[in-house]
Amino acid sequence: MMFAGRNCNSLRGLLGTLALLLLAGCGIDQGGSQGPPPPGASTSTLVLSGPIASVAGLTVNDTALDTASAPVVVGGGPAVAADLRVGQMIRAIAELESGMITALFIEYQENLSGDVESIDAGTDSLVVLGQTILTDSATQFDLPGVTRLVDLQAGTRVQVSGIPLANGQIFATYIGADNGIEPFELTAILTAVDQPGLTFDIGALTVDFSQAMLLDVVAGMPQVGSIVRVVGSNLAGNVLVAEQVRAVRRLPGAFNADATQISDNELGVVGAAPANADRSASFVGFITVENLPDSVFIGDVEIQLDAATIVVAGVPADLQPGTRIQVEGRILGVGIVQAEEITIL
Repeated sequence: MMFAGRNCNSLRGLLGTLALLLLAGCGIDQGGSQGPPPPGASTSTLVLSGPIASVAGLTVNDTALDTASAPVVVGGGPAVAADLRVGQMIRAIAELESGMITALFIEYQENLSGDVESIDAGTDSLVVLGQTILTDSATQFDLPGVTRLVDLQAGTRVQVSGIPLANGQIFATYIGADNGIEPFELTAILTAVDQPGLTFDIGALTVDFSQAMLLDVVAGMPQVGSIVRVVGSNLAGNVLVAEQVRAVRRLPGAFNADATQISDNELGVVGAAPANADRSASFVGFITVENLPDSVFIGDVEIQLDAATIVVAGVPADLQPGTRIQVEGRILGVGIVQAEEITIL
């Protein structure tokens, strides 16, 4: 059976609010085959991460979700499924019961929002907030008069959603219009920190955090390798003056070891699954390490293969670093997925 996404409030606080709303009765962005729940389990839990293929019956990775009662978080704030767009990378938690797949929680956070600085048609790429954005024929453009990269103009304010790469670039699954009123925003990994100067770098962008509110930042000082969401309105050259810097758990669009778990905050919304419930994952990403024939890695997620693993559009030997794949499998533990099917995209 095939399985049929902007403010800067913390997800922790928002999920708590959503839980209260749901209790009060005021409840408000990867596919494949999924077997029946194991004996003794009435339901199974599915964690999805991938680009939206359809919003008319929300479909992600060939999985159509019933979203009628699912809380939706967009950019950290409460939203509805109708606010989502094709191509946006979402993370969803769903319940599979008696062949029905019901979304319990849907979250979308853009990777960045800023002005197009340059476009390189030769490499199908553009630069926004000092970040290199890669595109291909699958990238969805959601701007008036824009159907492909060459239609974009420098200076256009855009919102980008996609899959972060190990080198700091972003593979865009969605490039949409932004209103140009909200501050610039970027969620990424810090690549350098100048503590005395109160600045840090994210790729080619320098962030001045001397005036910023720091939220959830360990020891009150940003660290190299940490993930932060930066918001600021003052951009001069490659220097953004931050108004807020918040440490976050996951990069938007990335499926990592943390994403194989359901956090305590999310449990407050989706509820606890039975202790014996099966837990599966469906996600998209780029292979970073191969250890064939036994496994491949997407970041810190180990994807185990065995004789029963089906590889679509290729063979196991094609699962090389840099290859974009869709994984369907069973979550064995934190950051460990037993692959049932891998599709080479």
